[in-house]
Amino acid sequence: MEQPETPAANNEATESEAADQPKKLGLKRHVNKRNAWIAGGLIILVIVAGLLAWRSRRMGYTKQFTIEGWHLVAVQSDEIAGITKGDPSLEKTNALATGLRKLDGTIKQNNLGDHEIDALRKELEPERDYLRKIREQQLMYELDKSGEQRVRVMEETYISRNQNLNKKLLLAIGTALGSFVFVVLVVGLLEWRNRRIDGVDQVVNDLGMRIIGTVPAFPSRANIKAASEGRQANWRFILNESINSTRTMLLHSARNQQMQVVMITSATQGEGKTSLASQLGTSMATAGMRTLIVDCDLRNPSINKLFDLKVTPGVSEVLMQEVDVSDAVQPTSVPNLWVIPAGQCSNRVIAALAQGHPLETLFNRLRGQFDFILVDSCPVLPVADALLIGQHVDGVLFSIMQDVSQIPKVISASEKLAQLNILLLGAVVNGIRNDVYSYGYNYVKQLPA
Repeated sequence: MEQPETPAANNEATESEAADQPKKLGLKRHVNKRNAWIAGGLIILVIVAGLLAWRSRRMGYTKQFTIEGWHLVAVQSDEIAGITKGDPSLEKTNALATGLRKLDGTIKQNNLGDHEIDALRKELEPERDYLRKIREQQLMYELDKSGEQRVRVMEETYISRNQNLNKKLLLAIGTALGSFVFVVLVVGLLEWRNRRIDGVDQVVNDLGMRIIGTVPAFPSRANIKAASEGRQANWRFILNESINSTRTMLLHSARNQQMQVVMITSATQGEGKTSLASQLGTSMATAGMRTLIVDCDLRNPSINKLFDLKVTPGVSEVLMQEVDVSDAVQPTSVPNLWVIPAGQCSNRVIAALAQGHPLETLFNRLRGQFDFILVDSCPVLPVADALLIGQHVDGVLFSIMQDVSQIPKVISASEKLAQLNILLLGAVVNGIRNDVYSYGYNYVKQLPA
């Protein structure tokens, strides 16, 4: 039997974009973070390679300086060795010294008086000074000449090589590899902490949650326009059947445990809880059940937008006892489906919600008027509203978005519910790829009216 058109179904394109937005943003942030870490590892490798190249060039300069230094010493030694070779001043100096010695002998042989000797010595004094200077210069020449023997080659010239070059090269390579491994480990740790749910099996095995149902991914508006009429009808039928299957599982659990008020929540925003609540409410109403959807997402209401209703009066006004419950209930275009919008939230409304008694009174009055009540609440982790509301309902249905919901956050949210003894019925996984529904194609098609 074909289900009638509902406002929730008419807003499939809007819902698809709302469901795809957090998924795309989450995947984009995930990819950007991983690329940033990998780029950081590559930068470290480039820096290490640059240091190695600089080290090699520096060693080349040391070798060149060592060779040129030995060459300079050799040249200087050769110059010193050849300074006094063939110098004519040495012969003049020797002749002058011989003449002075002969003159002294002549003076002694002639037995001259002291006065005459002193006069002759005064005459010879300039010659002696000149001879002294020549001897000093000769001594300097001889010292320079002997420099060739004082400068000795201690060892043969060779190109200096760093004996620890191989060890340092291995150390540099090890440092680069270690840095790269460190970056990979950090990226892996972040991936592990932010790992996202990628399938139904992961919800069962890693989270230990019971699967109540699955919902296919909403196609984007561009895909809807491009798709043929037959493909659009096929997708609508798959969506309706998945919601009907989820409804059947939920009602079965509700009958066994005598449940009438079920809250639909999620760990964080953008995991499909509001879409799930509207689709389930429409499915139950189509099945002939008097169904009520209560929008308790007071801080960020959206149920009224899906059904094109006014946001006030609603739950906030009822909790403040400004209006009666019957005045807040608004009918929809879907037979057997009613909605209580969120109303205008304020700090006084949150304080009244924390008291608990006004909310419990609201649910008790509604139980006698409707067959089933679905409560759309805010996510568990951002604020405490879902934990306050969950203490006054019969059970909680957890909404999970494939490739968006993160395992650590889902675990943290479910643990908070368990600590308050709030019954968790199971999970509904949204955003399942269409290839999962490819089996039994002959059954997944629109039947005649």
